[in-house]
Amino acid sequence: MVVELLGVSDLGRAGIGAVAGGLAASVITLAVNAYRDRTRQRRADAAALQLVIFEIGNAQRAAQSIVNRNEAATSFPVKAWEDGRLRLAQFLDPDAWLLAAAVYDAVHGLNWRYQFDKDHRSEPQETRPPPALNGDDLVGVCTRIDAAATVALPALRDLVRYDAAV
Repeated sequence: MVVELLGVSDLGRAGIGAVAGGLAASVITLAVNAYRDRTRQRRADAAALQLVIFEIGNAQRAAQSIVNRNEAATSFPVKAWEDGRLRLAQFLDPDAWLLAAAVYDAVHGLNWRYQFDKDHRSEPQETRPPPALNGDDLVGVCTRIDAAATVALPALRDLVRYDAAV
């Protein structure tokens, strides 16, 4: 053996064994920690995606209600998108990210019009600007939201199912 050729004593062999064991334990610890970090990261990515899917579905249902039942418009939540869009951009395929972004682009179109009208409600009628969210415009914006969500939701849900299977 190499140890015998070098004339290492029993004490030396024990030291070499301890060092080798320590190195092996360190490598195993690093591998386990890396696996845990990747698992934690994937769970956080999946959670961000699930929240965006829920928010898009909620926006789609609300847009359909406005168009089909003539329900009153309100601003739509975008918190999941605002909180998770950077994370999603880091792990989603660019096409999938753009599908989600298209829905939120339409949602923002509704939200800014709604806020504009809300901001000007207290002004006197004669100086108040025309509403940004009138009937035809409202239907058009809600139709854009519905169409974008109809394309985005199946693609995003497929990603969740794929990730769960991996």
